[in-house]
Amino acid sequence: MNTQATKPATINYEDIFDASYQRLLGNGSYNVDLIDEFYRLFISKSDVIAQLFAKTNMSAQKTMLHDSLDTLVEFSRTKTITHSLEKLASIHGKSGKNVPLYLFDIWLDSLMEALFAKDRAFNKTEELSWRLVLSPGITYIKYSIGKPA
Repeated sequence: MNTQATKPATINYEDIFDASYQRLLGNGSYNVDLIDEFYRLFISKSDVIAQLFAKTNMSAQKTMLHDSLDTLVEFSRTKTITHSLEKLASIHGKSGKNVPLYLFDIWLDSLMEALFAKDRAFNKTEELSWRLVLSPGITYIKYSIGKPA
């Protein structure tokens, strides 16, 4: 009888994210279908979100989403607060759009929903990898917005 336990396979979620991100948004590409689907889903989630985007130049906003994702990925990799990350927090904070903190969770859920809708290869393991990579930056933004002045 073999008493040695089999070790579970190690999953490198960063590598899984990298492959998925490259497939969907790599090399600076702009995945119009994905970004359009994300905003359609996100804005439809609540009247609060719809009001926040009511007077927004959506063309510019869609470009900013791509840039914001890059900023969140960079923070996940380096754990270094950059000017871009501080600016992202400021834009969404009390002196900017004053985005309620709970909307960041809806934002992330909407992005996952859009990824599943627009990429047939997207799966639960990739979803977890995206959440793990994007969460540190989202946590920083929420902290930055929610901390006392």
